[in-house]
Amino acid sequence: MLIGTGAILPGVSSGVFLVIFGLYEKIIDSILHFFRNIKKNFLFLCPIIFGALLSIFLFSKVLLFVFDKYYIYTSYAFIGLILGSVPAIRKQANIIKPNFFHIMCFILSFLLSIFLIAIEKGNTYHI
Repeated sequence: MLIGTGAILPGVSSGVFLVIFGLYEKIIDSILHFFRNIKKNFLFLCPIIFGALLSIFLFSKVLLFVFDKYYIYTSYAFIGLILGSVPAIRKQANIIKPNFFHIMCFILSFLLSIFLIAIEKGNTYHI
């Protein structure tokens, strides 16, 4: 269900959850080679697709409510989710040691996202 929730969360994708859970390569392989073993691939993909669709229908209203009532807190929570997924994605990408350019791009992207949240809809929030 988290994979489907990732589809409706801003800034967090289902692909990030797939990487964290170690399912990304399995799903890609299952989709690409679906007709090689239809029964096995169907049984693997069916619960994932069903859970994703179910969570989209269940959590979209909850997400709208949370954003409406607690916008800034929810936005920062999603920033935390994104930052928390960086180590897993980095591990999956087999990056041994990031260079100065990578670190600066990361820092600038993070600061830009904070800035955009702060100025959205003409509101100014104290960070």
